[in-house]
Amino acid sequence: MLDMHIRPSELMDISDAYTAFCFDEACAYIISEMRDGKEPIMNNEGNEKECRKPSDLYGKYNN
Repeated sequence: MLDMHIRPSELMDISDAYTAFCFDEACAYIISEMRDGKEPIMNNEGNEKECRKPSDLYGKYNN
């Protein structure tokens, strides 16, 4: 799955088994897409600007 020694769900302290499974699978999918050379695009609802990194997405909350 991932080249990590800890699951992403453990890192985020997700205790529900199903939620942890879904989160781990989502992380594995995102990492595999990035390894294939694709860049993540995060939707910023209410704004037409594409976000490429979390700081772009949450930048509007920084004052």
